[in-house]
Amino acid sequence: MDHKKIAEYAAIFATMFALLATIPAYAPDPPAPPVPTFPMPSAKACAARINATGTLTLKNSTNGDAFDLNINITFTSLVPNTIVPNDYDAEFHGFATAPGDHVRLDGLMVADGINFWAAFTVDRPSGLSERRYSANGPLDLNISAFALPPQKITMVEMKGNVTTFDDKDAFGFLEANVKTGTHNFTNVHTSFTLQPPPRNGEGDENGAKNFTRSFYIVNLANATKTEMDYDGSALFVEGYWNVYNKTITVTHFDHEEETTVINVQTLLENRSGTFNVTLTPQTSPVMEKGRWKTQGNFTLDIPDLEDMISGNVIFYHAKFADQSDRNIPRCDFIQDHIVNMADIGQVAKAFRAKYGDSRYDPELDIDGNLIIDMTEIAGTAREFGQEY
Repeated sequence: MDHKKIAEYAAIFATMFALLATIPAYAPDPPAPPVPTFPMPSAKACAARINATGTLTLKNSTNGDAFDLNINITFTSLVPNTIVPNDYDAEFHGFATAPGDHVRLDGLMVADGINFWAAFTVDRPSGLSERRYSANGPLDLNISAFALPPQKITMVEMKGNVTTFDDKDAFGFLEANVKTGTHNFTNVHTSFTLQPPPRNGEGDENGAKNFTRSFYIVNLANATKTEMDYDGSALFVEGYWNVYNKTITVTHFDHEEETTVINVQTLLENRSGTFNVTLTPQTSPVMEKGRWKTQGNFTLDIPDLEDMISGNVIFYHAKFADQSDRNIPRCDFIQDHIVNMADIGQVAKAFRAKYGDSRYDPELDIDGNLIIDMTEIAGTAREFGQEY
């Protein structure tokens, strides 16, 4: 790495730590804005207490080395109403991270042919390195009814890559976050283009100097139904959507100046549609850029838009929480259940990267302005140290 890059990264880290010093420790997020009343969320799912015992095989995603992890844990989870209190022979297919003294596991339980998402934490045994693993194996489950305290809510954070728009290749990013319980809140946002990111050549970090790109932007205007049943729909949202077309023209001049012209056109407003997330048991998950490439699929179907939007799920997490608890961190880019120096490193490496640069990653682009800048530094700094 040259001295200029070292100096730039040092300046980024110094700025991030300066921002950290100004942020109150563990300040709660402001209450989510109220949305119109709609039928009870999670109507197809119920809270349950689960005792799981057995042995999972953890495989190192880098070299394939295996480690047997003994499981004997009791935790709470949402399960489909079709899962009745009983004993089950189940399979677990998911992921494990081993930060510090614990191993955090999340993935799909498969019991009687029914899938449901689960997350739990066990002590890290000696001999298990602090890294990411795939986790698979049989578990014996005892599932019993559990009355969730009325003040508790369910939080969901989901991120995905848009891959197709009807039968055409698409390139973009989708994010959804949900709170259901005493105060319901659902948000889904996506931005995608049918044109591949511009590049001057393979491996060129600077991208094309001059280009025009047209993006579709879709926002959830109002949710009328939000459900999580984990059998077929890890997340289902029915509601009204707004669709925009955003055209961005970037022009570079010989003296290194740049102009950016943005035009936004409203295509549809308050049109009905459905968003559906399905999670898939991954027995051999694929890693890409240090993250799991896919954990399932999603579709966003707005009939008036004619073509369906679909893609891959790259992150999914749900938890029971209090209304005042912090959201599930958005800036855990490497998915190790904590926002730490590894995530700061992701932002630092992409700092000043713009759409079209090989270093640009839409997941890092918190505000969707097509450049990794101080907004992303501040966002990661605010969440630094948060675990989930």
